[in-house]
Amino acid sequence: MAEAHRFSPIQERGTLYEALDYIADSAGALSKHLVGVKLPFDTLTLFAHYNPEHEFIDSVVRNLGNVSTLSHESTLYVKPRNLIVRDHRIKLLGVRVPDPDRPQVGYVDFPVSDSGYKQYKTLQLNNRGITEIYSASGTPIIELRDNDSDVLGYIVKESSREKTS
Repeated sequence: MAEAHRFSPIQERGTLYEALDYIADSAGALSKHLVGVKLPFDTLTLFAHYNPEHEFIDSVVRNLGNVSTLSHESTLYVKPRNLIVRDHRIKLLGVRVPDPDRPQVGYVDFPVSDSGYKQYKTLQLNNRGITEIYSASGTPIIELRDNDSDVLGYIVKESSREKTS
């Protein structure tokens, strides 16, 4: 099993919201460190590390909005009715099942224009923390990863995303 993150196990709403704030703050620091600017984000996903923790987070997240069609067997996504985390309006909130390959606290999606995506993609040539990968649906995305951060970030083309609002 993955190493416990600083919030494990999440078993109460206060700790859950603390983890959301932490992911938001860490994602801002990650994008600032790797691409030079704090990018806005609209998708935030928590990684559960234990089954009881996942069950609790899943039950809270389901009550925050309607389940999204983007949900799949490893991640539940909801469209929150009105969720602001550190000045970011969250259009999709997710919780991932426990996965030993995902020791991080969570991730965010940074939506950018097509030209912005091309600009950030060129940065991968000079930066080991920036890599273009493919999402589970086969869409190219740019992963932001740093060994000193327990949060991931993904730069995604706004044009390739399904409507989430």
